[in-house]
Amino acid sequence: MKCLIICSILLAGALAFERWGPGESECANKLNVKREEIEDISYPAPLDNIVLNDFTECRWKKRGLLSDDGEVNWDTIRNLMLSKDYMEAARLNELDIKWVDFVNSQIDKCRNIRGDTHGQTVVKVENCFFNSGN
Repeated sequence: MKCLIICSILLAGALAFERWGPGESECANKLNVKREEIEDISYPAPLDNIVLNDFTECRWKKRGLLSDDGEVNWDTIRNLMLSKDYMEAARLNELDIKWVDFVNSQIDKCRNIRGDTHGQTVVKVENCFFNSGN
């Protein structure tokens, strides 16, 4: 159980990794979003926050995690979670089978989640990953 909670936090963190890189700043400017409007959002995030939904959709598209037609790119998420850079940042062993199994099980669990909009779908997926230890 302890591993599931820690893994859940790491997984959710990866999806929000570098939340304010160049792509995020571009999304904020494009959407006229002030950083403080979404910076302190806690998870599970509210689904009715249109500003958060739009920003998260844009952020995921910039990272290649969401296609223009709103489909989540699960292979890209898996590759991100299992990348050497992420594994090193999270201090995980590259061959940690528990982590690989956990990532795959979370993707399977969250794969069919849909929202009313592309942005809401992404927020729901992030909530699914974040709540994976519960």
